[in-house]
Amino acid sequence: MRPKYVDYDGLSFCLENGSCYYRYNGAKEVKERRLHRYVWSNQVGPIPEGLHVHHRFKNDEHTTDASRLSLITPSAHATLHGLERADWARENIVKNAVPAARAWHRSEEGRAWHSETSKRAMAARKARPSRVTCEECSREYKTIFPSRSRFCHQNCKMRARTRRLKGERPLISMADFL
Repeated sequence: MRPKYVDYDGLSFCLENGSCYYRYNGAKEVKERRLHRYVWSNQVGPIPEGLHVHHRFKNDEHTTDASRLSLITPSAHATLHGLERADWARENIVKNAVPAARAWHRSEEGRAWHSETSKRAMAARKARPSRVTCEECSREYKTIFPSRSRFCHQNCKMRARTRRLKGERPLISMADFL
């Protein structure tokens, strides 16, 4: 656990709420108020305009040694921390979001939501029947699911299933030769 205060160069830096940075809230004449920036300025020199001071080691509680810091461009800094956040987000999703989503989808509330949503989607769907040919009896029939529908009736579906299970070849109709 991080200490609440860090003393450096006679100044007391306090851990910022909800952050991992230490900040000095004392005299206004101290230009760099964050500890890592203050350490860099004291040990190395002024921070050039447009550069960030980066902690080179992950989980560095507080650093009072400039060799553990580096100057980096804002875009490189964002990339580095963006990759860390992406890893964290991925782990968080697998650890927390997926189990919570699974539980919700299995709950009564989740099932009711899916039921209502599917009913609304089906009601909004424009039913345009297409003409397709039954794979069993070769009759033409209308369906609103032309990509999924294979048989004109449940009887044809069961006949085809029985034939398939017995290893028989499908019936050949005159439509096959036309």
